[in-house]
Amino acid sequence: MARLEVVVAVVATWVVCWGLIYLARLGPPPTAEPEEPEWPTLTPGGALDSLVPGAQVLRALQAAAGLRVSALMVFGVGAVGAGLAAGLAQEYLLPTLEVAGAAIGALAAPLELLRREADRRSRALASGLPAGLRAMSRLASEGYAAPAAMGIAAEGLTGPLGQELARVAAEQQAGRPFHDAVRAMARRAPRCVDLRLLVTAVLLSEESEGDLAGLLSRLEQTLSDRLSRAREAHAQTTQARLQGAILVALVPAAALLIGLVSPEYLTSAWEDPLGRVLYTGAACWAAVGILAVGLLLRSRP
Repeated sequence: MARLEVVVAVVATWVVCWGLIYLARLGPPPTAEPEEPEWPTLTPGGALDSLVPGAQVLRALQAAAGLRVSALMVFGVGAVGAGLAAGLAQEYLLPTLEVAGAAIGALAAPLELLRREADRRSRALASGLPAGLRAMSRLASEGYAAPAAMGIAAEGLTGPLGQELARVAAEQQAGRPFHDAVRAMARRAPRCVDLRLLVTAVLLSEESEGDLAGLLSRLEQTLSDRLSRAREAHAQTTQARLQGAILVALVPAAALLIGLVSPEYLTSAWEDPLGRVLYTGAACWAAVGILAVGLLLRSRP
């Protein structure tokens, strides 16, 4: 029962962090004031971010994930969950390894969920780029310059790409130079290479006064073809990815089930020195296998 309470505390931390991230996703961009061209991405407690070691990494994850809430607040929820899980484990006099595992499991929640949210937003940006490029190319062929084409195209787009283009337009209205605004957009999505291609194409066209419509049209065709091939490959590997996921989940699920149903079955072997060596070796090999399977099946459209 003691271990079950610790597991519940760790799982609750993951659920709370996920809910906080889900509720804090960016909606339509607010109107920027002239004296503050950047979006207000921090909560009232977010000013403390600058005082925390590693805050720049958290803020980069926050920007890539597209969250209004402070990354420090998300991390704080994980820290509270880690303290609660470790406290429960110590209260029930569980082994030191289990105390450390509970704390690390809860503390990993915000970082892993922020990373996953950043990946999700990056994929959404990439999938929306062909439609955005078509709209911008059409507007450029009608004589609109790149800044105006971005602003008008944003009105007809939904999702992260529409938000980012609308933010560029809002920052320009607030007096920020166009080049700085689009470069900042690329920095907010470091995982999306396709968005950087769009930024590079727009900046080159602005500097050389080239054929923006033709350039965007060719880029849209290239990205559409690549996304189509990636989706086909993703569909063809669905069965392999499902088998890999089941294989990855077998070892931790079996260990968790045995620990909950018959904890003495594991603890009796752990008390023996040879059993500790065998458990440690098995855990290391299982971690290596999970990492290998995850890398091999990391195929995304």
